Amino acid sequence: TAFREEISLDTSPDEFRKLLRRTFGSIYAGWITYLDVAQAGNVPMGRVPQGTFVTRAKAVGVAGNVKNLFKSLDVAGKGFVTLEDLDPETSAAVSSLLACCKEKHVSLVMAWQAAFDLCKRGSVGEEEFVQGCCLVGYSGDAKRLFKLLRPEAGRYFLQLADLGPEAAAQARGLKSALPQTAAQNALAPKQQQQQQQQRGRLEGKTTAARGVASSCSTGRRSDRNPSPMGSSRSADAARSAGRTSLLAETASSRQKRAERRPHSAGPRLVHRCGSRSEVSVAVQATPRT
Repeated sequence: TAFREEISLDTSPDEFRKLLRRTFGSIYAGWITYLDVAQAGNVPMGRVPQGTFVTRAKAVGVAGNVKNLFKSLDVAGKGFVTLEDLDPETSAAVSSLLACCKEKHVSLVMAWQAAFDLCKRGSVGEEEFVQGCCLVGYSGDAKRLFKLLRPEAGRYFLQLADLGPEAAAQARGLKSALPQTAAQNALAPKQQQQQQQQRGRLEGKTTAARGVASSCSTGRRSDRNPSPMGSSRSADAARSAGRTSLLAETASSRQKRAERRPHSAGPRLVHRCGSRSEVSVAVQATPRT
């Protein structure tokens, strides 16, 4: 592996602890991130069996007889090692801190939000951590505990997941549960105002489009289905115009016929005889002088 660093064949518990500090930043960080992880079967967290310990110790860089190293740690012969076997100081300090957090705030995530991460950044420095330990009632050396917990050498901050597996499980749901920051709260009214303005513009455009569509459909309906009153008025106007035109044409034709007829001197009487042999006599009155 990338963090492999082989140590001597006669590996002692102290040398193994130094290896964990160099590789993971602290013994506790090496324990929770590499040694004490999910086990196959019903092995509870906090216990590392011999076979798992040997395999992972070799992977991290331990060479030689790793079983002897395990036996040096498992003094009681339990068949597994715990954090207390590997680092009693860190085990006692972490157990005390977690107990104070649960007693004061029920859960680790609530204690983290209420006492440690007051600025809601997701991480705390040494001073914030010391203040949080004081708020939850931890009576140990908080500065010393900060160094025992940090997962990287020289790192100046801690996160909730650095407190252990239980805290890491609760930290996965912390991001979605975090409240809005002050900057987000300040931007919220502006965003709401912009959204309202945008909705208003969209509603205005929609109303205008509906009005145009309604007027167009009304015009088409009126063209296809004219009103009865309008139709009767149009018919009356047409009949009136027809009568006026007919009267005008009649008067004009009479005037033209009168102009074409020749002027006679007087009335003319024509009498036809009954037979063809008879001579028709036309008596024409002579005009008076």
